[in-house]
Amino acid sequence: MRVLLLAGTAALFLANAPTTYARTNQGSLRSCAPPGSVVLASDRHAEVFRYRFGAYGCIRRSGHVVYLGYPEGHNERTPECFEDEQRCSLVSQEALAGDVVAYQEGRLGDVTTIVVRSIATDRVLHDVTPQVEFSRGVFIEGARALRILVKSDGAFAWIQEESFGRHDGGASPPPAYDVYAVDRHGFRPLSTDLPAPPLMMKLVGSTLSWTQGKMRESAVLD
Repeated sequence: MRVLLLAGTAALFLANAPTTYARTNQGSLRSCAPPGSVVLASDRHAEVFRYRFGAYGCIRRSGHVVYLGYPEGHNERTPECFEDEQRCSLVSQEALAGDVVAYQEGRLGDVTTIVVRSIATDRVLHDVTPQVEFSRGVFIEGARALRILVKSDGAFAWIQEESFGRHDGGASPPPAYDVYAVDRHGFRPLSTDLPAPPLMMKLVGSTLSWTQGKMRESAVLD
């Protein structure tokens, strides 16, 4: 019910809002985000924005809006969700390509996932749970995305941080970092168990590249 109310409020607001325009590097494009919102990602086809207590995606041409979840950094604590409640999660690390949005989704006391969704159809293309690649033999292990990049066909890649801890308060192993991708070939580790996060990751066309130490690495997302 909370999700329906949030999505309905945004859709009604957009329907009654005056036409606005956003300046992008492609020129003046019609904005589908309502006045007072914060645009998190945008391209010629769509926008992802934060409005009040929700994160949304919208299609520029039609104004079609989908609700994604609670935006990271909103002024409430992590929401407590009912067992089967959809999109009652904190979303972060939003990336957009065409009308496809990718983001990290997390629930209180639950696992974190990376979701890739079509804004036009509201269909989930991928839903991947980051896993710790190399166990350090401690009781507390976790993985989260530091950055996500996505293609308009739904292929995506991310930098992952693996963290470790001990219940007894002893010294924890240092974090490790990985680069992963999901495309038509499935899940692929591109570089794993790194001592420092890769830098300058970018996606140009189908070519993903990043800096690892002093070396520039690359991979193709099909």
